[in-house]
Amino acid sequence: MRLGELREAFHGPKDWKIRGLLEQVRGNASSPLEVCAEYWLRTTGLTAESEVFLPGIGRVDFLVEGRLILEIDGYSFHSSREHYRRDRRRWNAATSSGFETLRVTAELVLYQPEQFLQLVRAALRAGDPR
Repeated sequence: MRLGELREAFHGPKDWKIRGLLEQVRGNASSPLEVCAEYWLRTTGLTAESEVFLPGIGRVDFLVEGRLILEIDGYSFHSSREHYRRDRRRWNAATSSGFETLRVTAELVLYQPEQFLQLVRAALRAGDPR
């Protein structure tokens, strides 16, 4: 379902909370899962750019605070051998370029958002150059 269709579906007077949430959603996520992850990241005040292309690495799901790559691994998008190989090539390129990469499961984002956010914050603290 496209974002415009969701906005049209929730047009009633009692849907104001849902419309407010939809206004926070950007249209460049590649999956509903990434929309959820971005929502949780934004609620904590973290800067998270989605669908970022990094030279020599490729497209990453998120770049958090300009220094932590965050990949959301849903099984349906990572189930083939070629997807697995491509992900490993990007991961290795990111590491050799000095980026830390955090890979989280869909279940963590969807069902344990507090743990998801704790993990992201801990990774940012661990990689803080200060």
